[in-house]
Amino acid sequence: MALIDRLERSLGWIAIPGLTRIVASGMLIIFGAEFMGILDREAFLLQGEAVWEGQIWRLASFVFVPVSQHPLFFLFEAMLLVLAGDALEEEWGPFRFTLYYLTGAFCTLGLAFFFPFFMMGSYFLNLSLFLAFATLFPDYEFLIFFILPVKAKYLALLSGLGILWGVATLPWALKAAALAAIGNYLLFFGPAFWRGVQGRAKRARQAARLDRLAAVAAAAPRHRCTACGRTERDGPDLEFRYCTCAQCGPEGRAFCLDDLERHKQSPATINAGIGTSVGTPGRPEHS
Repeated sequence: MALIDRLERSLGWIAIPGLTRIVASGMLIIFGAEFMGILDREAFLLQGEAVWEGQIWRLASFVFVPVSQHPLFFLFEAMLLVLAGDALEEEWGPFRFTLYYLTGAFCTLGLAFFFPFFMMGSYFLNLSLFLAFATLFPDYEFLIFFILPVKAKYLALLSGLGILWGVATLPWALKAAALAAIGNYLLFFGPAFWRGVQGRAKRARQAARLDRLAAVAAAAPRHRCTACGRTERDGPDLEFRYCTCAQCGPEGRAFCLDDLERHKQSPATINAGIGTSVGTPGRPEHS
């Protein structure tokens, strides 16, 4: 993350400590005002056409519009937002987390002007926070409806499948909104995932190579008679011993029992003045 370190040295002033708590507070205000009938949430959603007409507050206000309109679901939404945001900020630091959040927000802003009549909220942006949280803390458990424990990685998997389904079936504006809002996730985690895929592929190739070498080694005979060339595969009753006489050297040579007797009686062995003792299979014995 050398690039982010350089950005922090030059743009460290953009860090906003407690960013998601600020966002959750704004969501609470808009939810409460809408619940009491004071305002309409659509006036705060991001819409390129409305921004061109002078409603510039939409450039920032869309992040404060909650997805949920039911009080209980809004409570879950706000709690999850704060939980994920606080954990990411503690893990990354305020600057990197702020950069992550703003990257997703600016991707959404840019998209709004490609689809100026489409209204965009904070759903996919907040989803990108949860995906980052689940990536860093995959085994964190949530109690669904305060009863069913489910790990973050499984919820993230369902969310990812939902995004893929949306990209495949939703109108083009929503396809682009989904991809744009999680653009920050792809930028921050994509390179690491790619390196992981390459590493797994490399390890798989190495494992396959070792398996091939092991298969070749297993296929090769363990013993081969120096005199006749027979191996243990030429007969189930064949036995082999090693000779370490002066002629055979300290490492020894393998002989079948028939050739071992002839070798012991050979003139070269007798003239060396060293007899050959019978050893155990595969283990040379010094005479």
